[in-house]
Amino acid sequence: MTPFEKYLRERREALQGPDASPEVWDNIVEAMSTKSAASLRVSYRKWLTVAASLLLLIVAGWYWQSQPPLSTQVPTALLAYPDFEDQNFAELLDVQLAQIKASAVPAEYQNDLQQLLDQVAYLDTTYATQVKQLETRYSEDVAKQVLRYYQTKVALLTKIIREIDKINRYDNAKAKPSKRVPLKL
Repeated sequence: MTPFEKYLRERREALQGPDASPEVWDNIVEAMSTKSAASLRVSYRKWLTVAASLLLLIVAGWYWQSQPPLSTQVPTALLAYPDFEDQNFAELLDVQLAQIKASAVPAEYQNDLQQLLDQVAYLDTTYATQVKQLETRYSEDVAKQVLRYYQTKVALLTKIIREIDKINRYDNAKAKPSKRVPLKL
């Protein structure tokens, strides 16, 4: 036994001090029981909050997935616009987007074409604000802007498809064609 342990054993009673009265112990037990009930309420509230958040996320995800893609929706107010009736923008866009999704390009050209596709995504964001304006209140000016959106998007996708074809023809003409990667749309 070390001298320190011997010192502690000899002076054990002096170090411990007097025992607490029964009233003090009763107060401690009562405080602990009320504290645990309060912590159960807090724990219940935390679980309820987490469950409500998860439910909100699930409903938001379901709503988001149930919406048709923005780029091919035609606002009904726009169908009354005279220049719009003769053109099948939605069908044409669907065909073009499917053609781009199905294509693959050499890896070294992927970034360049991806920048063009990012411009298409930017067009979609401006289109969303125009559609909100059109749904709120029909305006000839907004209808013209939406019509220009469709014309611009069709023209841009046509150019992208032509570029993909040119790149792939050029790559196929080489002695050893490059590895092809799909485009992200």
